[in-house]
Amino acid sequence: MTWCERIKFASSKLFMECFGTFVFTLLFIEQSQAVLLVGLWVLTIFAWKISCAQLNPAVTLAYMFRQDSKRIHFSLGLLMMCAQILGAYIGALYMAFIEWEVTAIHPTQKSYWFSAMMQETLGTFIFVTFYKIVTDERLYFSKETAINCFIISSSYVAARSIVAGSGDITDFGACLNPA
Repeated sequence: MTWCERIKFASSKLFMECFGTFVFTLLFIEQSQAVLLVGLWVLTIFAWKISCAQLNPAVTLAYMFRQDSKRIHFSLGLLMMCAQILGAYIGALYMAFIEWEVTAIHPTQKSYWFSAMMQETLGTFIFVTFYKIVTDERLYFSKETAINCFIISSSYVAARSIVAGSGDITDFGACLNPA
């Protein structure tokens, strides 16, 4: 691959990760599980071929440590994480610019900061584990990309619900931030 082809290849991945995380943030702020599931499923299908639809720095970090053909180089991984964070930031700015009624997700009491941190860590672990299982060629649930993309999007929604417990996701502050 020539140098120009590498730049073109990397820029398309970076753009897709930035745009995908932007849209993911807009879906995330909606706070409807059904909208999040269907929107993330469609978004994952579109981004799958270009950037493996990572849309999350934790997933990108897991790809950087893989030991198979899907491993991402360290510098590309850092650039993808920056693109994901930029996309999430632009999405939050867009929501603030439109002035939709966005409620900040934060712990309702100061003593919940540790619970929120643990929920965020556990939820991210669950999501990354499902993501790696679905993208591992030896463990494919299906050869059909749409089914695998649905599993990825439903695993994100399920991980959010698991860490929330019986209460509302905003009670303790854990939200499985898109970036």
